[in-house]
Amino acid sequence: MQIYCLEFPQKKIIKFFKKKISFIKNLKNSKIPINAEIVYCKLNYFIDKKILPLNSKIKYLLSPTTSTNHIDLNYMKKKKVKIINLNPKDKIIQSITSTGEYALTLILSSVRKLFIFSSINSKFNLNDRYLYNVFQFKKYTIGIIGKGRVGTYLIKQLKNLGFKVISYDRSKDPKIKLKKVLNHSDIISVNIDSKGNYNFFDKKKFNLMKKNVIFINTSRGEIINEKDLCIFLKKNKNSYAILDVIKNEQKKLKKNLLLEYQKKYKNLKIFPHLGGSTKDAMEIADNYILRKLINIYEKKN
Repeated sequence: MQIYCLEFPQKKIIKFFKKKISFIKNLKNSKIPINAEIVYCKLNYFIDKKILPLNSKIKYLLSPTTSTNHIDLNYMKKKKVKIINLNPKDKIIQSITSTGEYALTLILSSVRKLFIFSSINSKFNLNDRYLYNVFQFKKYTIGIIGKGRVGTYLIKQLKNLGFKVISYDRSKDPKIKLKKVLNHSDIISVNIDSKGNYNFFDKKKFNLMKKNVIFINTSRGEIINEKDLCIFLKKNKNSYAILDVIKNEQKKLKKNLLLEYQKKYKNLKIFPHLGGSTKDAMEIADNYILRKLINIYEKKN
């Protein structure tokens, strides 16, 4: 079995499956060859007709991700391509805590204003420690939006650390509770899928937040109206946003609003989608989808 890799799985996984699978290296032009039947990708590429020829023979697209917003699903459906990705409901995926740990790290760093302190352009100065008011964990209310795998992990860990935690989930809570979470949270952590939530956070929801809120998104960039976020941050200088994702992050971003804003103002920090990028978590994800593929082929034969 041959798999054309736009990006390679983890080395340990390649070594483990090398008797059953040949992993073919991506060419420099990154366009998928016409004769490739199985393609592996992560998040660096947007898979559409520009990268996947209309006359290609592709049958399976493997992506070790829970979301598929980097894939043109309509085009894949048209070509009858089966997508194999992570099912967040599966027990093995529930055991992956890397994104939850990362979101927790961002929350704790935000509480102690580490991102702001690290941006101070001065020599070591003990007086800097008094520039901002910070408090012990019990003084903060953390709002968790989304109570799936990541959200439930955060709720448990934050409560154990002494934070007051309030939460909202679209499928479990009445809409009125969302307003309460946005109104009362000192820090808001977003952990929802992009499906059905495009521009979920818009002007109306940002205006419900505190004027000194810390807003953290480690889910998908598509859930935020970027223009509305920039307006909110510019208007509320004491608010701060930390984003691990932005819209269309697979594409060459020349004039993205958030990237431009980050250059001019200090109350926005953007990271390169680090959430699930721990080595052990990626090995579990790669192993999961490759075994899925092998099981499909073994059933056929």
